[in-house]
Amino acid sequence: MKTAAAAALATASLTAVTAAPALAAPAGPTPSSLVVGLRSDSAAASTVSALDADPDVSVLSSTARPSLDAVTVTVPAGDSADAIAALRADPNVTYVEPKVQTSIVSTAAPNDTYYAQQWGLGKIKAPAAWARTTGGGVVVAVVDTGVTTTNELSGRVLAGYDFVNNDADPSDDNGHGTRSASVIAAKGDNGAGLAGVCWDCKILPVKVMGSDGTGSSDVVAQGIVYAVDHGAAVINLSLGSDTETQVLADAVKYATDHNVVVVASAGNDGVTSRFYPAAYTEAIAVAGSDAADGRYSWSNYNSADDPWVDLTAPGANYAQGPTFAYGWFVGTSSAGPVVAGVAALARAAKPAATAAQIRAALESQADPVGSWVAKGRVDAEGTLQKLVTGASAAPSTSFSITTPAAGTIPVALNDPSDDTIKMEVLVADKAVASTEESPWSIDWDTTGLNGTKAVKVRVTDSAGNVATSAARSISFDNTGPALKWTAPVATAALRGTTTITATATDSSGVATVELLADDELIAEDLTSPYAVTVDTTTLNASQALTLRAVDKLGNITDIARTVTVDNEAPTVDLTLPDALRGSVKLTPDVADNVAVKLVKAVITDSTGKAVTTLSATKAPWTLAWNTGKLSGEYEIAVTATDTTGNSTTGTFTANVDNAAPSAAATVPAMIAGPVTVELSAPSDDTAKMELLVNNRVTETVESAPWSIEWTPAAAGSYTLVVRTTDAAGNVASTTRKVTVDTAGPRITWSAPAATTLLRGTATVTTAVTDPAGVAKVELLADGEVVGEDTTAPYAIAVDTTSLAASQELELRATDKLGNVATLTRTYTVDNEAPTADLTLAGPLSGTAKLTPEIADNVGVKQVKAVVTDSTGKTITTVTSTRSPWTISWSTGKLRGEYTITLTVTDKAGNTGTWTGTAEVTNG
Repeated sequence: MKTAAAAALATASLTAVTAAPALAAPAGPTPSSLVVGLRSDSAAASTVSALDADPDVSVLSSTARPSLDAVTVTVPAGDSADAIAALRADPNVTYVEPKVQTSIVSTAAPNDTYYAQQWGLGKIKAPAAWARTTGGGVVVAVVDTGVTTTNELSGRVLAGYDFVNNDADPSDDNGHGTRSASVIAAKGDNGAGLAGVCWDCKILPVKVMGSDGTGSSDVVAQGIVYAVDHGAAVINLSLGSDTETQVLADAVKYATDHNVVVVASAGNDGVTSRFYPAAYTEAIAVAGSDAADGRYSWSNYNSADDPWVDLTAPGANYAQGPTFAYGWFVGTSSAGPVVAGVAALARAAKPAATAAQIRAALESQADPVGSWVAKGRVDAEGTLQKLVTGASAAPSTSFSITTPAAGTIPVALNDPSDDTIKMEVLVADKAVASTEESPWSIDWDTTGLNGTKAVKVRVTDSAGNVATSAARSISFDNTGPALKWTAPVATAALRGTTTITATATDSSGVATVELLADDELIAEDLTSPYAVTVDTTTLNASQALTLRAVDKLGNITDIARTVTVDNEAPTVDLTLPDALRGSVKLTPDVADNVAVKLVKAVITDSTGKAVTTLSATKAPWTLAWNTGKLSGEYEIAVTATDTTGNSTTGTFTANVDNAAPSAAATVPAMIAGPVTVELSAPSDDTAKMELLVNNRVTETVESAPWSIEWTPAAAGSYTLVVRTTDAAGNVASTTRKVTVDTAGPRITWSAPAATTLLRGTATVTTAVTDPAGVAKVELLADGEVVGEDTTAPYAIAVDTTSLAASQELELRATDKLGNVATLTRTYTVDNEAPTADLTLAGPLSGTAKLTPEIADNVGVKQVKAVVTDSTGKTITTVTSTRSPWTISWSTGKLRGEYTITLTVTDKAGNTGTWTGTAEVTNG
C-alpha cells in the first residue's frame, strides 16, 4: 500500500538546480546522494552554491524538491563526511540524511473491508501482480447491460453509449454489467468495500442488453466495434448464446485486428456445447472454477474432441451492484471479468505488448487444472512476469504425496529443476515444512492434521523465481476411527453367546474391529456392519472388555467397558384361588441373582388357543387379568426374564367361572292388572331371583319354581328388572319397560257432524287410539250393536231407515287389554221426501213468476225449475233457495208449449218433483 508521502514523491514535478558547472564524477566508489531539508525552498540554490564552494566538497549534481522544502545533492563518496558537516553548519539547513533506495510495497493484503472474502484474488496470485501495477490508465470496455457509477468505480467510468435506447446514458438497469465492472475495476486498498483485479483501470460502459438481460447479436456486434473505436484495450463479454452468427464473429475479429484483447464467458449450462462469442477463435473463452481449482457444475467445459474453452478463473466473486449493495456474483459472467482484469494489468505492465502477446502470456502461464479447459486457471503473477521479463515459468512444482496421509509422510518433487534451491510445503498458504537440500523430498510430520487440506508446494530457484503448485486436496487422518459400542448397552449383563455390535468409520477406511478380554484378542470383524460374538460362559462374573478399531493407516481407537456376566435363570411360582372370575390380579413369586426385567403370562384355553398375554416390568410383578366372559379351565404359563435375557417358565392351572345365570323372563310390554314374572329358562346353578320395580326390590325368591306375582299399584310406566345370582356370585339381569294401562281408548267422532240430518245408509267415521292397541270399534243404537270395525281407519255403515226420527247413537271402543271407552251423539233422521205443486193460471208471456206450493217434514233447502221445449231441449234452469220459493222466468220471444219440471230438495237431501205444461205467448 502506498503512503501519502510516497504518492506525493511519485507525482512531484522535479526541476534540476545547478549552481556551478557539473564536474565529471571521479572513478571509484559510487557517489553519495544526500537529502537536505531547507527552511524554505528559495534557499535551495544558495545552499548548493555554498556547499560547492567548500574546498573539501565537490557537488556532482543537485535536484530541487520545492514541494518538500528540500534538495538532493550528489557528491563523491569521499566527500560525503565533509559535505554533511558543511551542510549542518549552514543556517538554511534543517536536516541532512543519506538518500535511501526504496522498493514498491507489496499489496499482498489490501485493506478493503471484503477482501478477506475474495478468495479468487489469492487463487490467481493477484497480490504479486499488484506489486508491478494496478492498471492505471488502461481502458476496459464492459459490453453488457450498462454500468452505473458506484463508489467502487467513482472517477473511472468513461462516457459510453446505450445501443438499446440509442442515447448517451449507458446506466445499468439490470445489475449484471455493474457487477462485472466491479470485479474488473473496484477500487482497491482504500479501506472500504472490495478490491477489483485491475483497480486503477478505467471502464468504458457499452450497453447492448436491456433490463431483462437480453440483447440481439447485431447490437452486441455494434457495441464491440464502438468499444474498439473508443480506445478500449480489453473488451469483456459476459454474454452469449449457443447460436453462431457472422455479424458477431466479424465484430470479435474486428477487435483483435485492432489489437484489442477480447474476453468472453463460456456459459453456465454445464455442457460441452459451444457458446458464442466465447467459442470464436479470436476470443478468450473463460470457464468458472472453484476454490480447489475444480469445475463448478454449472460451467460449460471442453469435451475430448472439442477443446474450445481456453482458460478458467474463479467463478464466485464478491461484487457491487448498481444499488451500491455488495454480494456474491456467481457464474462464468463473473469468471470472465477476472481474466479481463488480468489482461488489463498485463497491458498496464507492458503498454507495448500486443493483444496476441497478452493472450499468449495468459495462456502459457495458466496453472493446469485438468483437460476440461485447454490451458488452465489464469495466473496474474505469471502473466505479468512473462510479459515484462520474458522469463519462463518458475521452477517445476510437480510433487508426489501420500493420500490419505497419517504420521510422517514423504513429499517429493517429481522432476525438480536443476537450479532449485528451496522447497516448501504449504497448508492454507502457510509454510509448514521446508528443505534446501537435494534430493528434494521432505519427511513431513502430519501429526495433528485431520480432514481435507489444500496442500501446495512452493519452489524457489537460484535466479529468485518462485513458483507455487496448484492446490491438491489431501485427506489427513491422524486419529483413530470414530468408534461406537452400539450393543449391548453399558448397563446390560451378558449371557450365553452374545453378539457385540459397533459402528466404526474412518476417512481412511477401517481395517478391523477387535474385542479383547483381559488384553487378549477373543473376536474380530473386518467388514461393516461390525458384529463379534463371544461365549460368555468363559468370562468372569465381572469382566473387563476392550473394543478396538484400527484404521487402514494404523490409527487406533479403544473403548473399555466392564460388563456383568449372568448365565443363571430366575425362579418363578404362582399361587391361585379355587376359582377366578371378573378382574383378577395374579402376583407370581419371582427371584433372580441379578435382576428381573420382565414377567409375562400367556393364558390358553383347553384347545391350546391363546386367550391373552399379560406382562409386568417392575416388582411386585402383578398381572391384571380381566377374565371377561370366560369360564372353564385355563393354563397360565408365567415366564420370568432377567436383565441378561435368561428366562424360566412355570405352568399353572386356573378354574374360571364368569357364566352368569339366565335372567331371561317373559314380561308383557303392556298390562292392565297383575302379571306373573317367570324365568324362561333358569340356569341349573341359579341361587336367587329378584324382581326390581323402578330400581327397588319388590320380591325375592331363592328356590324353584322361579316366578314372582306382581300387582301394579296404579296405571303408568314401570321399569322391571329380573335379577338372578348363581352360586359363584355371578349376576345377570333382564330389564323390561312395562306400561300399566287401565283406561279405554281415546275416541274422536269424525263424521257425520252432530247437526247432520241422516238419511238412507249413513257412514260413521271415527279416530280411535290407544297405547295398547285398539281391538275393535262398535256402533250401537238403543244399546244394540248395529255396526263394527276392527281396523283403522274406522268407518261403520248404518241403515237409517230403521232408526227413529231422533236417534241417539253410541260409539264403543275396546283396547287389546280389554279397556273400554264410549262416545254418544244424537242425530235427526229424515228419510221422507218433500212435496211440490204448481198451478198455472193461463198462457205465460214476458217475465212470469211461478210460485209452487212446497211442503216437507223437516225443511226445504232448494227448489229448481228446468224448462224444456217440445224437442226436450233445455231452455232455462232457474233456482230458488228460500220461501216463498218464487221463480222468475223471462220468456223473452218464446211461443208454444213448454214443459216445466220442479225439483225440491230438503235439508236431509231427499228430493221430490212436479212436472207440468205451460203455454207461452209473446206477440
